[in-house]
Amino acid sequence: MTEIQTDSENQQLPKNFIDVLLTYAIDPTQWEQVARELHQHESSLSRIDPTEFLTSLSQAEALAWHLGSGPGKASAYYHPLDRQGNPIQDFSHAAEMGEFFQLRNSCWELIKKSNAAPVKLAMARARKLQRPTFLQLKDVSGNIRVGYITPLAELQTATQIPAGAEFAFFLAPLDIEDRVRRVLEVSFGFTRAEADLCICLLKSDIDLPMSLVAQQLGSAEGQAVAQLQSTLDRTGLKNRSELLLMTTQLAVLLARGASVRGSQDNTADYPEHQFAIIDATSEPRRLAYRTYGSGQHCVIYFHESAGTSRLPPGTAMLADRHDLRIIAIGRPGFGFSDPASSYNFDALARDMCEFVDQMGFAKVHLLGFLSGGAHALCSAALLREAVGHVMLVAARGPIPYARDEATSLAVLRRKLIQQPWLLKTFFNILRSRANEQSVAAILKRIYGVVADDRSFLKARPDILNHMTGYALESLSVTVAGLVGEISCFSNPTFVNLMQISANLTVWHGEEDQIASIEQLRQSLVGLNYSERLFNGQGSLLMYAHWEDILAQLATDIARTSQR
Repeated sequence: MTEIQTDSENQQLPKNFIDVLLTYAIDPTQWEQVARELHQHESSLSRIDPTEFLTSLSQAEALAWHLGSGPGKASAYYHPLDRQGNPIQDFSHAAEMGEFFQLRNSCWELIKKSNAAPVKLAMARARKLQRPTFLQLKDVSGNIRVGYITPLAELQTATQIPAGAEFAFFLAPLDIEDRVRRVLEVSFGFTRAEADLCICLLKSDIDLPMSLVAQQLGSAEGQAVAQLQSTLDRTGLKNRSELLLMTTQLAVLLARGASVRGSQDNTADYPEHQFAIIDATSEPRRLAYRTYGSGQHCVIYFHESAGTSRLPPGTAMLADRHDLRIIAIGRPGFGFSDPASSYNFDALARDMCEFVDQMGFAKVHLLGFLSGGAHALCSAALLREAVGHVMLVAARGPIPYARDEATSLAVLRRKLIQQPWLLKTFFNILRSRANEQSVAAILKRIYGVVADDRSFLKARPDILNHMTGYALESLSVTVAGLVGEISCFSNPTFVNLMQISANLTVWHGEEDQIASIEQLRQSLVGLNYSERLFNGQGSLLMYAHWEDILAQLATDIARTSQR
């Protein structure tokens, strides 16, 4: 193993540390070894120039990325291209690439020469603008296929991986039309005709005049043009190209969602994703969310770290039973919600204010679990009178991590914060190597520190499968959410919680080792709240009492509404 030195202090990068990092790349369940090594070499690591680590970090990320890139693996959902637009040879297992590229004389080349110009143009625009660019190709059968190209740097994936790659190529599947159509109708309020127009544009030549598009739809040109303008107005997009890119990205995300489901998932338990565009005037971003139940009382759910919009199996039925409509939103950079340039409590609370305004809710209620509790509190402070009630379950407040937390997870988090150059690499490796077995093992180790939680996971494999599924979905596109959240709690922005006008209900396990009740109480000083502690229980309190939690929330909402 090559030893790396700084010019200033001749300080060597500890060989054991790199060995442990490579071990973690091979087996991410060995994350505790990383924490121990960081602790052992804390003083020496702090004196080394982080830029000297890049080669070793890239080696570890590359190992994880390649180990996780086999057929059907999570990291293979896009295709890396070199600067000439040719696919990297290591990804020849991707059968769909055979529709466009062929291997000749040990080099990849496009089968249809007519695709060369669109690929080069898309790469040039993506390189210039440093953002995704829509791409339309024709496969070997002459069918129009759509996708997009984005610089790997903008993808927030592992650095310098694989060697020679500059772009990521995403290809929308052929059989996604119905799901995209439903999302456009439900998420953005498109009429059926407007959604059909979007699908027709995807399947037509990009330069096809609107008169011929209208002819394919069996409508007048003026009507098609008006429908196109209506879709742009609803989404805040500027032109047809941006609409095509957004629709293609939705197709890729929806296909990705199907591929990360746990093997034992019941699809009826998890409604289709919906999307809202936030801050459309300056930084258009998608927030992905799911809706459970159709009751009259709207509840916004704030998920835990490494969580998403997945709620426990049977939630939709329970929500209807208690007259609730639960909207679970993925925070920026988690699951299929786009990353935000600024991840902090204030910015995310403003996202919620815009979301509530877009949805037209006069009154909402908030439910926060673990780290989601902090975001629920900050959102309640900015939403003020629009919030009727807030319920916090095993929640953490919006204050810095406690320095005296002693669990292995807390130690790792603290060490990663002290070595921020490692933070993204650590989660990139986890994402590259994530599968049902490794994630389940990690979850059991994290939540198994409390005896009741350990017994609960053993007795309820369905809940462990649910948690594994949401963790995989959380990591499916980027690690930006996890990295942003750790940074957010490390240096939290100030939000005045005294602006909260709603009453609060707190349910917490006395043995919680991840989010202590003492830390939460510090955040709630001066606020009106009721507290219920559960003897012997830890962070899995929510799953052990999910039905009771929703019943309690419905009771609190009814009591609030009577005032």
